[in-house]
Amino acid sequence: MKLESLNGASVELAIAGYEFAASRRSRDRWDDNWLTVSGRVIDGDTRWCFREPCLTTSEARDLATWLRKAATSTTAGLPRLEFIEPNVGLRLERRTPEQFSLIFRFSHESLPYDAVGEMLGDVYEVSLHVTRTALIAAADQWKREVAAFPER
Repeated sequence: MKLESLNGASVELAIAGYEFAASRRSRDRWDDNWLTVSGRVIDGDTRWCFREPCLTTSEARDLATWLRKAATSTTAGLPRLEFIEPNVGLRLERRTPEQFSLIFRFSHESLPYDAVGEMLGDVYEVSLHVTRTALIAAADQWKREVAAFPER
């Protein structure tokens, strides 16, 4: 799923696979359902990639639902989306009938690094200004991707 902002910033997330391959599955349903997420982020001159097991299968489905609700809901508020592993989070900052301001929050292993390999702060937020059409397309794309990774 890729969201490109009207201001040039972008966030791209993809599921790289289960954290533990089927051959290494444990008897622990919790461990068996962690997904490794690959991310590519551009925010002005700050650009980085990450690859971390930071969503469960159910959280990945929650993200698809949240994106769809953000694009189609007529209610005023939408709760911020946070996960067990705080690497990625999301909130709806503002919306008009056809444009949305989303804030992606990155932390821990999903933070950008500076030129000498130091993490840039505890949290890095990226503001995306997107159209309704782009948000719906991203929600649909993420939902299709998540469908390939059912709960095990």
